[in-house]
Parts: sequence; structure tokens; C-alpha cells
Amino acid sequence: GELRDIRQLLWGPSIRPEVFRRWSQGFDFSQHEPSALVQHDGGPCCVIAPVQAYLLKILLMETPGHSFSDVSRYGCPSSSAAALPEEIDGDAEMVDALENVPSHEQLELGVDAAMTATAAASDLVNQNTMEEGAASVAAAEALEGAADQLNPETFHERLCVSELEQIDDVEKYYAGNFHVLADECGVLLLLYTVLLTKGVDNVLSEVSDTSEPLIHGTYGYGSQALINLMLTGRAVPYVWDNEQDVGGLKLKGITQQSDIGFITLMEQMQYCTVGFFYKNPKNPVWVMGSETHLTVLFSNERRLVSPETPSEVARRVFRQFDTEGSNFIPSPLLQDVLCALDLVSEPE
Repeated sequence: GELRDIRQLLWGPSIRPEVFRRWSQGFDFSQHEPSALVQHDGGPCCVIAPVQAYLLKILLMETPGHSFSDVSRYGCPSSSAAALPEEIDGDAEMVDALENVPSHEQLELGVDAAMTATAAASDLVNQNTMEEGAASVAAAEALEGAADQLNPETFHERLCVSELEQIDDVEKYYAGNFHVLADECGVLLLLYTVLLTKGVDNVLSEVSDTSEPLIHGTYGYGSQALINLMLTGRAVPYVWDNEQDVGGLKLKGITQQSDIGFITLMEQMQYCTVGFFYKNPKNPVWVMGSETHLTVLFSNERRLVSPETPSEVARRVFRQFDTEGSNFIPSPLLQDVLCALDLVSEPE
């Protein structure tokens, strides 16, 4: 039942075979840059780019004394499994796809390789756990020629869900079975793991328009809500800070600094406004959106990001109540502003 709901949430009532084919790839590392993930076709960048970003966060911020030149071709996969967002809500679950298909081809990966990629994947799953420590995982066995043979119906018929109690179990599973992420359905399996861990009802409560699937039915790109889910663990549809009141509608945005930031060329074209939280993440790693693709930007200069200063907090809270963007608020709202800032306010 839940897998059926996830299919509807992701794809809508039908799945175009061409779109599904483009999404059917594993996490594949470049032969030229062992820390870089390779995307084969358009569409799955909304999953691959966040995993790449978490992987870079681990390499840059959690492996001091090492440089990218130290990473071997097999030194990154274990980080990608740890690159799952740390705020996904839900019980620990593991999805096995193609469970009954014999594996004709197994990837032989070194322990180091499986360790960087696994850390990235598990970070990403962890941010979607509802209960502390709980998480979900998706896995698939390799199948020779599956990219040509597999269709959406076969894929969903062969999915199998297993529950895990701790997020550490997710990382251990991926570390020992990295082929699950590397084989032809690895990207989809990780995505289904995130959604199962988060829970369909929790995703639906955050997405504003449930009539549109998270993956575009014609072009195959992921929605902003799906990008936000992979980056922050919350499937909100907007990139500004907190909520904005537009004509009486509460439009949900980003509620706190995330590990990974997000910026977009669409802001330069004045199509949207990216808030402070996304522009100033906890780590100097950003996913950058354009009209057609997502790219990851990063730096080893930590001074590029910082916690909010008191004045920045005050400006952000003030903007929440300045719904018309006039730099003024009605005097009756002053007490609400002071309360939001945890300042003493005595009613007159």
C-alpha cells in the first residue's frame, strides 16, 4: 500500500517509459575525478546533486588533513551512503528491488570506496527520520542488461521493504552492499528509501500542491519540493525563509540553516527569492539550480558561511511580518515581532 502511494506521489497516474529509463541509473563515480558522481541522462540530478553535495561535505569537513587527491576510485562510495539528509522522519526501513532476480554481475568495491559514498547516503536518509535514530533504506541487486529489460511495472513488482531500527544500520547495510547504490536502479532505490523513511503522509502535509507529481511526467525533472526534501528532509515547495502569507495563503519555505545550501539562477531572473537559510548553510557547499540542471558548488573556506547574527535574525523575523515588502509593519504586530525574537513585550 505505501509503495503504491509513493509511486503515485512520485510519478502520478502513469509513468512514461522514456522518463523511467533516464532515471534508471546507479551512483557512478567518474574515472577522471574519483569524488565526482556521473549523471548519464537528464532527470535524476535532483537526487544525484544532493548526494554529491553531502559527499563533498564529508570529504571537506569531516576528513581533516586529506585532500581530493587522496581519494582513490574506491575511496568515495562509502561516503555517498552517508550522504543522506539527517532530518528525514520515519521508522527505519530498507527497500530491496529486484529481490528475486539473480545477480549476474556484482561490483567489487574496496572498503574505502564504499565508505565515503555510504556516509553521504546515510546522512541524507537520517535527516528524514521522524523518530531519533530511525531511518529507511532502498537496495537493488545487479542485473545484466536490466536498463533495457526493466520497465516501471517490473521494477515496482519486485520492490521489497525492510525496516531498520537505527540510522547506523542503514550505513552498515550500504557499506556491506554498496552494489545496491551502484547498480542500475541505485538512484531510484535511494529515493524510495528516503520517501519510505519520511512517510507519505508527512510528505503530503508539506507539499502544497498534491495534484502534481514530484517528478514531471513529461520531462522527468524533479520538483523544488523534491529537491528541498533531499537537501533538508522537508518537502516544502519554496526556497524562501519560513512561511510567507500571499493573499491569505501560507506558503512554506525553509525553516532553519541546512547542512547544504541552495542557490538558483532563477533568482537573478527575478522568478523567485532564495532565503538566508539556503544561501548561508552550515557548510560551504551549495546546489545551484538553472533552467535545466543542478550543479554543486563548494569551497574549503569555512568563513563563507556563518551562523545568523542577532541583527540578521531580527531582519528575517521582521520580513516575516512585512508581508507586502514595504519595510513597515502594522503597529498591532509589533508585539508579535518581539515575541518571535524572544524579547520581553508587555501588552499596553
